[in-house]
Amino acid sequence: MHGQLVNLQSSWSGPAAAAFQSLASEWRSTQQRVEENLAAINQALGAAGQQYADIEATNARMFAR
Repeated sequence: MHGQLVNLQSSWSGPAAAAFQSLASEWRSTQQRVEENLAAINQALGAAGQQYADIEATNARMFAR
């Protein structure tokens, strides 16, 4: 999609083109923040999953005695 937008921008001029360029830049910035937040969520879920597995193993050892 970004490639198509770049092609469109190269053939477009005027106030509407400038407004579109600004909006496209804002879109890319927002997209980057979303990707960063998703990566952080993924990392947090991985850590939580590991903690649950560790607790489950500890609980299983307590009952195995």
